[in-house]
Amino acid sequence: MSVEDIIAELDKIVALSAPFKAKLRDLLFSEVYQSHQIIDAPGNHHHRLWLVGSGIVRSYYFDSQGKEITQAFYLGTDLIFFWEAYLAQRTDYYLEALRTVKLHSLRYTDLDGLRSFPEMDILLRYFILQQRRSELFRNRLLLQTAEQRYRQFRLAHPVVFRELSLRLIASYLNMTRENLSRLIGKDL
Repeated sequence: MSVEDIIAELDKIVALSAPFKAKLRDLLFSEVYQSHQIIDAPGNHHHRLWLVGSGIVRSYYFDSQGKEITQAFYLGTDLIFFWEAYLAQRTDYYLEALRTVKLHSLRYTDLDGLRSFPEMDILLRYFILQQRRSELFRNRLLLQTAEQRYRQFRLAHPVVFRELSLRLIASYLNMTRENLSRLIGKDL
């Protein structure tokens, strides 16, 4: 997706004024990352948000035992946004391109400058709600049995199962790769 495609998608959420679109065109910049490239890491000051133009990104962290935990997958026109970073606090998340990824970024300082446009508040509410839904979905998944987690996630995100390794999906679902393989085998 190009910047124009992103603007067209945002225009479907709320009617964007011509001045807002022009400002957004000036502020959004495109970045391309190769497969398995780290986009951002703990210790860096996350100073921007990203809209996924193409490809798949994951956020992950290491638990106290050093185990890699996948927190989220981002694809399509998903927004990658960390509250901690927006509030100038340190985050513990890594962002990794899982395929060649095209991202459109916006600095947090520029985001604040867009707040003078009324459509920005509507877009912010929309993206906050989307992020909250995603967090609730994962939190609810983790309260279920392994089989329920697998089935619900596969139903909600079939593209992830087609595109990504079982290791990454198992990490997201808080199970072993072997357990996930066994559950997939039961469906065949």
